[in-house]
Amino acid sequence: MGGEKDQETLILRLLGEPQFLYQGTSLAELLARKEQALLVYLACQPEQRFSRDHLATLLWGETVQSQARYNLRRALWHLRRVLWWATREPSAHLTFVYADGTAAPITTGYEPISRPYNDQALWIAEVMAKKGYAGPSYFDQVRQYNASLREIYDTDWAFTIFVVDSSNDRDNRFSNNYFAYAYLGGPFTVMTYGNNGYGPHNMDAVATHEIGHIFRALDQYYSAHQPCTRKAGYLDVENQNSQYGDCASDGPSIMRGQTWPYRDGAIDEYARGQIGWRDSDGDGILDPVDTTLSVSSADYVTDAERPNILTFTGSVQD
Repeated sequence: MGGEKDQETLILRLLGEPQFLYQGTSLAELLARKEQALLVYLACQPEQRFSRDHLATLLWGETVQSQARYNLRRALWHLRRVLWWATREPSAHLTFVYADGTAAPITTGYEPISRPYNDQALWIAEVMAKKGYAGPSYFDQVRQYNASLREIYDTDWAFTIFVVDSSNDRDNRFSNNYFAYAYLGGPFTVMTYGNNGYGPHNMDAVATHEIGHIFRALDQYYSAHQPCTRKAGYLDVENQNSQYGDCASDGPSIMRGQTWPYRDGAIDEYARGQIGWRDSDGDGILDPVDTTLSVSSADYVTDAERPNILTFTGSVQD
């Protein structure tokens, strides 16, 4: 840890109520107690290297070793993900709740990794049914699951990450060569465990890119064939940092794939705009919420039995 003037520094204050600050953003509310303990333990011994078995036993010694190692992997993945999206734009006040849908893999009648990715209906519908969610389509099932998470954790939004077991697959890809994909705006993203050679140790980088799609940012690497003029997001922003075409920008970005933009915290202005991170008037309020509502055709009636009760009708436009 360095001095507090370094904006890239993770600051821990341990006198009194623990505080965890990264780029001016508080992480205390984002981290579970044992994730906080893990940060403190590692930060207080910066020159020391610890094995994963040691850390797993230290924090989850009351469980069997396999479960303890799983808990550690989950905590490390959550820490990396929180430190990325939640700290890229402090004005967004973005926070995450990580809800592990199951402590053990859910088996299906189909082997997803041996089929093309667009056979996903065969196994996603089965997974959602086993979790108790029915619907006319597997997309509806996932949306119901997400809606239940929003209610349970009192969040504004939710999405699901499906991780397909590819541990016995040679290339860690579906049969039509896909390995990670997401739908713009959700409701879910799919990844394989090995992610085409990225490996599980880089799953955080792959997931961060796919979460960008969940937030409505477009791909920018050449082979995605996303043109400069394609627009996306609530603010309808062009994809002018794409490598496919003669675009206005050519900067590093998480939406170009690979792992180094993740390590460097790189996201370009056009992807930021598609996500909604644009402050046109510089007042510290991001454009999607910096709006004035207009009310038209407003009228009201008085309750005959309770004259102090007014019922309004009308329309509101953003």
